[in-house]
Amino acid sequence: MVWFGAAYAICSLGCTLSIFVALVGASLATSSVIEGTIVFAAYGFGMATMLMALSVCSALARDGLGKRLKRLLPYKQRIASGLLLIAGSYLTYYWARVIWAPPRSLGDDPLVGAMTRFATLVQGAAASSGGKVALLIAGTVVAAGIALAMWQWSGDESSGTVPQ
Repeated sequence: MVWFGAAYAICSLGCTLSIFVALVGASLATSSVIEGTIVFAAYGFGMATMLMALSVCSALARDGLGKRLKRLLPYKQRIASGLLLIAGSYLTYYWARVIWAPPRSLGDDPLVGAMTRFATLVQGAAASSGGKVALLIAGTVVAAGIALAMWQWSGDESSGTVPQ
């Protein structure tokens, strides 16, 4: 499990490094060391909450979800390749627009504008009530994972098998 965590940390740098660098800049812009520490603690708490929610949900739903997704295994490579192709195409398109198009036209672009509006909506929802919405969503995901696992385990007990 330690090696999985280390590999996950290294692989996730592509996604989280830019956020972390922005966090370092935000903490340096604060007026005191205590405020900078609070910014780092909030970042750590947020990342830990999301990773724990994902870990708990995947661990609890492992058996039922694994059985249902097993039939997709032959197509796993194609599905992952398709998702990677979509994400890479969007990033290429976005940065081409940033580099070569006038900055004011970026918001008018239907694809980039829609993604920007969605990101702004999510950010506003998280910030509007002090993060209560994001906490509620994370709690709902964890509760749904626990409920799903309890439902699956209750079915396993009636069939005479014990989950491992």
